[in-house]
Amino acid sequence: MRKLLLFLLAFVVVILLQKGASSQLSSEIPSKPPLPLSQLHQVQRYLDEGNLTQASRLLETVSKTIAPEYQPYAQAITGNLALRQGDYNQAISLYQQLLPSGLENSGNQLTLLNNYTQALLKREQIYQAQAKDDLERHSEFIGAANYQRQQAIGLIQTAISLIGTTDNREAEIRTQLNLAELKPTHLDFDQLRQNILAIPPSRTQIEFLLDLARFSPDPLPLLQKAAQLSQTLGDLRSRSWAGGALAEYYERQGDYASALSWSQQAQWSAQEALDWVKLFQWQGQTARIHQQLGEEQKALTVYHQAVESLQTVRKELAGNPVSQSLFLDTIQPLLRRYLALLLSQPPSPQSLSEAVSVLKLNQLAELDNYFGSICQVTPQAVIQQKDTATIYTLILPQATYEILALPDETYSLFAIPLSESVLRQEVLTWRQDLQNPFNKTYQRGSRSLYGSLIRDMEGILDTHKIKNLIFVQDGVLRNVPMAALYDAQHQQFLVERFAVSYSLGLGGKVLPALPQSPLIVGTSQATQNFPNPLPGVVREAQDLRDLMGGTELLNQAFTKDSLTGGLQNRDYQLLHVASHGKFTGLAEEALIQTGEGTISLTEFEQMLRTRQSPLRHLTLSACETAQGSRYAVLGLAGMGIRAGIPSVLGTLWFTGDEKSADFVFQFYQTWIAGNPLEQALKESQVRQIHQGHHPAYWATFIWLQS
Repeated sequence: MRKLLLFLLAFVVVILLQKGASSQLSSEIPSKPPLPLSQLHQVQRYLDEGNLTQASRLLETVSKTIAPEYQPYAQAITGNLALRQGDYNQAISLYQQLLPSGLENSGNQLTLLNNYTQALLKREQIYQAQAKDDLERHSEFIGAANYQRQQAIGLIQTAISLIGTTDNREAEIRTQLNLAELKPTHLDFDQLRQNILAIPPSRTQIEFLLDLARFSPDPLPLLQKAAQLSQTLGDLRSRSWAGGALAEYYERQGDYASALSWSQQAQWSAQEALDWVKLFQWQGQTARIHQQLGEEQKALTVYHQAVESLQTVRKELAGNPVSQSLFLDTIQPLLRRYLALLLSQPPSPQSLSEAVSVLKLNQLAELDNYFGSICQVTPQAVIQQKDTATIYTLILPQATYEILALPDETYSLFAIPLSESVLRQEVLTWRQDLQNPFNKTYQRGSRSLYGSLIRDMEGILDTHKIKNLIFVQDGVLRNVPMAALYDAQHQQFLVERFAVSYSLGLGGKVLPALPQSPLIVGTSQATQNFPNPLPGVVREAQDLRDLMGGTELLNQAFTKDSLTGGLQNRDYQLLHVASHGKFTGLAEEALIQTGEGTISLTEFEQMLRTRQSPLRHLTLSACETAQGSRYAVLGLAGMGIRAGIPSVLGTLWFTGDEKSADFVFQFYQTWIAGNPLEQALKESQVRQIHQGHHPAYWATFIWLQS
């Protein structure tokens, strides 16, 4: 990227000289670059140092006043920043725009091709992760991942043809490393190693050596050379990288003593460099090595330190984009290994309290990953009423765990002998059955999962006279309604005994009464995205307005602009959206239908977040969440968390339109009568049960509280 920036700088200077000649101004090259270029250089230096926050802030400032002739340079840096932040879609878009723009210098074309390739490979990784998680769309995501790889292969073939035509040796090396990742059998390993060793000692050279080691049949000499160079240069960041890579090598070899030594050195270097991301990565590595050595207490101590480092990272990066690769490769494995080790120990109040804290942090990390940016929320102690219990779930490969948190702040641990794969299949089958109102095959799953998830804690719930259950769910359990679990012994659904709600376990706010001044919006029309019309929306909106007052915007009156204006100009406390909405495992796919088009999740969230005072309640009465994805419900729940809305009522799947309108009216009627929201929802669902309605019509409604 540096070579590209130098070329663009030269390009800008040529433009300035040409302008000077035509206007008879001095054509002397200034002794210092103009201020905007100097600032852009500083942005690049911040990126090289890994200081993405400062880079982003300065680039935003410079971009406001950048002259047109500097735009290519700024666009190149913006693409580089997006790539480092994990916004691969933006990076790819920017590189696509720059690539065919007539850059005559082959070295800079090579740099662009390399960065473009890296962005495609990162996006491939995201699709692979989605394919692994979402069984329903597995083939679709595999196809998308393969398409990214084929595009990357096409780019690298073009890049290979440019090798030898440039004086940009670093770009040529990066091209060969990209080739090693895509087509390792085509790599001339010895020649590439010589090329890397021929460039001047630098952090870049160390990075190249570490990358080459990943493809080498004998990586140790390359790793040792990288460590030696980092020591000679006195560069703490590269010392951290090399130490961590050596620790990983020795761990794979089973030499845990050497692995531990190098991992601890990597930790020290990262801490001295204030590189918090690498610090918690190496702390997680050290803890894992302690586990391999059978030193579980030491591992627990270091895992706890890693969690503290992760919390520091979240504070440092609050509000900034975050790379999904960071979550998939480092954060998620670290937190789940820690939780698995914690819960494998004899339970104690301290260990279970720590597990709950880590589970909350895991929820936040998944929320950050889904939305692609650090959520500016700090987990708070949940305000738990005396008749309310919270159930935290954790799904691990070999077992599922539940932690029951009681009002007196005591915890109970339940280990469920269901592997992740078995539980996932049972849950997916149950949800499919629940959505079908024409048969009762759901009963098998309702009974089985009640026995697995609730039966063992019944005695404790009775002893403490619990009336309300809050579920903080993990994985695919987020996508099913616990209200529809069925107790065969007492012949009742769970919701007939308890008011059931859901949370990410982050807030602690209580919604005491029905918010006033509602804004009711919706559309009844079929669209290309949602071919099923919603004729009941008109009646639903009119009934709610008659019941609660407020303002309604229907069909053509419901637009992006009218919703934005309504939210900004009036102090509505409640927003009711009676329109199709879709939430999948990818935030970029989520949308809400209006009378003229769609609103993306990002746009909708921005509307909610920019209000002077947050809404107190949001209802989405016709939304759908992808049944196969563990992340889909995060879009529904995350909007409330990120926009400061303490209460969201949504649906897991689309139901019959008229029945949905009836249910919604009953719910608001019960709520407006003075009942707490959870009780209003419970009574509305129980009424439907007693009327003989299938769970497809009432179990889909879930309340998500912060």
